[in-house]
Amino acid sequence: MKAIVYLPKTQEGIKELERKTAQAHAKSVSYCLNRIAAPKEQKTKIIQNIIDSYNVSKPQN
Repeated sequence: MKAIVYLPKTQEGIKELERKTAQAHAKSVSYCLNRIAAPKEQKTKIIQNIIDSYNVSKPQN
C-alpha cells in the first residue's frame, strides 16, 4: 500500500497531526488488546509497558 502524506507547515498543523497520530495508535492498541484472551491485570501491564517505553524514548526538549 502506498500513501501520500502532505506534512503540515505550521506549528498548529504539526500539533494536530501529532494528536491524530496518537489517537490512531491508541485505537490500534485498544483493538489489539480487546482481541487477546488475557486477564485485565495482564492487559494493564502491557499498557504500562507501552507508556514506559514511550517515556524512555521520548526526546527531551
